Amino acid sequence: MGLEEALAKYREAEALLKDCDVNEWSEQTSDQISKVLASSESVLEDKVRQFDDEVTRLSDFIVRCWNSPSESATIKVVQPHAGSAGVAICHCSTGSIVVKSRGQHPQSSLREETYNRLACYLSMPQTTVLARSFRLNLKDIPNSGKVKDTIAMALRDLCIEEDGSHGPHVYVTVEQFVDPGSHPIMEKFTHDSRFVDIDMAFKCCPAGKPYSSDLLIKSDSTVTDKDFAELIESIDNDILGELVLISIITLQRDGTPVNIVLRSAETGSIDLIAIDNTRTFSEAQPDKLLISFEEDDSRYGSYWYPCCIALPGALSPLNPDLVSLVQTWDVDELEAFVARFLKNPHDARCCRERVEKLQEILKKNPEISMKELAWAVVPSWKNDWDEVVEEYELGPLPRMQELTSSNLPLSVWAEEEKASRCRSKIMKICGVTTAVALLSYCAPRIILKYACPSQAEL
Repeated sequence: MGLEEALAKYREAEALLKDCDVNEWSEQTSDQISKVLASSESVLEDKVRQFDDEVTRLSDFIVRCWNSPSESATIKVVQPHAGSAGVAICHCSTGSIVVKSRGQHPQSSLREETYNRLACYLSMPQTTVLARSFRLNLKDIPNSGKVKDTIAMALRDLCIEEDGSHGPHVYVTVEQFVDPGSHPIMEKFTHDSRFVDIDMAFKCCPAGKPYSSDLLIKSDSTVTDKDFAELIESIDNDILGELVLISIITLQRDGTPVNIVLRSAETGSIDLIAIDNTRTFSEAQPDKLLISFEEDDSRYGSYWYPCCIALPGALSPLNPDLVSLVQTWDVDELEAFVARFLKNPHDARCCRERVEKLQEILKKNPEISMKELAWAVVPSWKNDWDEVVEEYELGPLPRMQELTSSNLPLSVWAEEEKASRCRSKIMKICGVTTAVALLSYCAPRIILKYACPSQAEL
């Protein structure tokens, strides 16, 4: 069967989705679509074999970890942020894995696994980690002393703690642990659970302390605002470009600072790893998304702003090699690839349309900035920008981006934050009237330098 016939099968399978709520995905629906698509899967075998080989290697690694004796392993269930799901981190002699609960339905874990595979398929594997999804039994867990059963017990206890009960099973995604590495600036932010996301890094520095009430993992080291500024400046722009692209293609709806993990790169820079990619791939129109500021939002088309396009580096254009790579993508093959793994032809077609839009824009203007490119393909991200900045949903990143656009170093942000704290302390000690008089009389240069850094440069 040729690719054209295979795609015809995928189109046929779309009819199965018309009566289904895309947010309520059942195993029965998945099985129905799988049967329709079964006759067309052979056309993609060569394309996906390398990924299946990678998945097999990962599966073997996971099985070895699963069957390791728990007494010789370190298993820790952590909840990085208030409101976030608990995850089990296991360090054993075989290696380290992260196990994340995805609920009693397979949809979330399936989307996450497809996201990771697609990043590899598009030759952008650096922005993610390969993950496998499994159904983990929570009833009659044997006391085998193996890692798998110890983790199952821990996740069952977590369900009871959060919901008062647990179901017969839970879907989980298992991935290799992202170690932050040995970059000097990264070591300042590392804690005992050994992973760092952008949100966590900000809330560890003085400027982020007022917003850290939901941060349940703390860094023991002394971190300054300048350290955080240096961390953001060290992010690899090529990796950022890949992250922006995959966020556009998959219509990332939960790419917040909490879900972007930092890792030391061999080049001496910092890589960005997208995690928890469960709210991806949707038929929702890119100009009709609904911005959310709630911890949980089940509205159709709701999303949390992707922080990658708020990073200072997003003002730069994509690397020319990356622009060329985008033009090599075959949209027919891409659509078939997504439909094969996601088992949702309609979402696959929408994914194809976003890639076609990307290719069209980059062909006309290869020098367009990452941010403008994202806004052009997903207009809702542009429409909601001002509100997101006003709500401080992205923390200091928009201000840092603003400084970069003015050709100022990010250390200026650190100086601004320090000056702001100084003014607050003076006002608290002296009273507002006295403080204003004191600052006006004794410290005009401080005000000029810190409150108006752009003028101080003149």
